[in-house]
Amino acid sequence: MSGMSLLFIGFMFVIIFAVVFFGIISKRSEQGSARVDRLIELNELSERKKMEKFMYDNDFYQVFQPFIDSKTEQIVGFEALTRLDGEDESDTMPVNFLKKIKEQNLFEKFDMFVFKKCCDWIKKDESGMVVTCNFSQETLAADGTADRIIKLADDVGISHNKAAIEIIAAALKGDDGGIRRNLGVLKDSGFRIYIDDFEKTEMSCDELRTFRPDVVKLGRELFENIHTKEERLYFKNMIEIVKAADAKALCEGVESGEQADAVKESGCDLMQGYYFHKPMRADSPNDLL
Repeated sequence: MSGMSLLFIGFMFVIIFAVVFFGIISKRSEQGSARVDRLIELNELSERKKMEKFMYDNDFYQVFQPFIDSKTEQIVGFEALTRLDGEDESDTMPVNFLKKIKEQNLFEKFDMFVFKKCCDWIKKDESGMVVTCNFSQETLAADGTADRIIKLADDVGISHNKAAIEIIAAALKGDDGGIRRNLGVLKDSGFRIYIDDFEKTEMSCDELRTFRPDVVKLGRELFENIHTKEERLYFKNMIEIVKAADAKALCEGVESGEQADAVKESGCDLMQGYYFHKPMRADSPNDLL
């Protein structure tokens, strides 16, 4: 066999080997990609199952932070805040587990789970004070949410006026009517309506009034560093907008006596913050009075 023939055979062998080799690599790459996609899918599923298991096993629990009358400094109600037992902060930090609940489209299930725990706590109350329960935009925009909330409260056996439905103001700005309808049904049924973080929106008094709030909450950004006449005036104007909407103003995040004095001077009706009371775990409202 000539040298040229041997060279040609060797060349063809190299080509065949390369085709086979890269075909195998390509196939393995595709298999690897599919495996990664499957792992991602399983991971997403496991996160959903994990959150559902936390609810099923009652690993979520509530702490309650009182709010007080600005004039008397007496407790007049509580805000229910959800926490999660566990050692892994990637799960237990509220910002983390709420993000996962949102990613897994579990807010409606989670919100009703939390509200049931609120109702059970209210059921033990002998003081008649209101307890606020936070709801997501997703839940309050969904058809039939008001009916589900009413039925759950009735099944537990609590008076509607002892429970407040709380939602952040930013959720109301993009409302296409679903949130307003649900809040309207709940308001007519006796539930109280609380709107949080009002200062973070550019909502007018007329817009605010359409949601018929009982209480509007303002954050400490408005009063933690009031140094000028203009800052004091802006703070008071925000409170006047709230009152013009026939609602009470609640300033949250009060952390010092100086801040408490500024809030009182502004004419704010209610106060909440670590200066008065931290969120506390308790079997019933009576344990916190």
